[in-house]
Amino acid sequence: MHQRVARQASQRRGGCLRNLFLIVLIGMIALNGLAFVQARAITTFVPDGQPLANLIAAPLSDQFLTLVTGVKIPRPQNQHTPSDHYLPYETRQIALGNGETLEGWLVPHPQPLGIVVMFPGYAGAKDGLLTPAAHLYQFGYSSLLVDFRGVGGSSRADTTIGMREAEDVAASATYVQQNWPDQPLILYGVSMGSTAILRAVALEGVKPAAIIAEGVFDRLLTTSRHRFDAMGLPASPATELLVFWGSVQMGYNGFEHNPVSYAASVESPVLLLHGEQDPWITSAEITTVHNQLRGPKRFVQIPGVGHAMPFVYVAPELWVQTVRDFLAEHG
Repeated sequence: MHQRVARQASQRRGGCLRNLFLIVLIGMIALNGLAFVQARAITTFVPDGQPLANLIAAPLSDQFLTLVTGVKIPRPQNQHTPSDHYLPYETRQIALGNGETLEGWLVPHPQPLGIVVMFPGYAGAKDGLLTPAAHLYQFGYSSLLVDFRGVGGSSRADTTIGMREAEDVAASATYVQQNWPDQPLILYGVSMGSTAILRAVALEGVKPAAIIAEGVFDRLLTTSRHRFDAMGLPASPATELLVFWGSVQMGYNGFEHNPVSYAASVESPVLLLHGEQDPWITSAEITTVHNQLRGPKRFVQIPGVGHAMPFVYVAPELWVQTVRDFLAEHG
């Protein structure tokens, strides 16, 4: 009798353990499936989608649906041209070795002090850089505004959050140096564009005369965690899974995508601009990037501002004075 009771109790414990194992296994599969879907969604643009800013402000039910099906981000397109700012310009095609192309707008100054190659942020196209380009023209610089692959007039419809984009920076720098070898090359980027610039210097051998970088994160893993925090979702292990599956799909190691490491290879003069209230990049994180830079450097906080770049739109006087002074010294 006692043996039968003990055997039944053992069977019940075994059944509970099997059920617990199945629950954990199903949960892990589901969590990895969600991470896979989201990683694909945030790196692949679609013809029709919803801007990320709308998603953050959307009702909880809509956020949950997006969590399951993947956020749909529209492929960024250019809605304006330099002529809207009364600037002369030419459309240039930069050929890449694999048959793909980058589209750029050349804004030529009649007596240039140098040429500034400009890159947008994540899910942004080059028309978002028109106001900075107009100011640079007034400062005496030509500019080349470039669409990364995946957006605007360039090839493809995907992004790698600044990793493949570093190759686009390198190709653009080579294009400028071949066509205007006597002009100082200055690189300007916002958010992901800044990250791609630092990576291009560290890994692609790009050597600009100076760099202007707005909103650089320290590590992809860190800035991704901040996104989950902003939506009130647990950041771990979701962040690690998102970066892992994104790395698998993109063919780049997102865990090694760390501007704080790239910065240690940068000897060019650098101007770092940061929004004091940026929810994606803390002051401590960008300060760490600044401390790693090896050449002349300046770090300027934009007071009362978040991740709203280019900063010339939200703090025009400070941006103009800061950038003009930096270029006068290092351009």
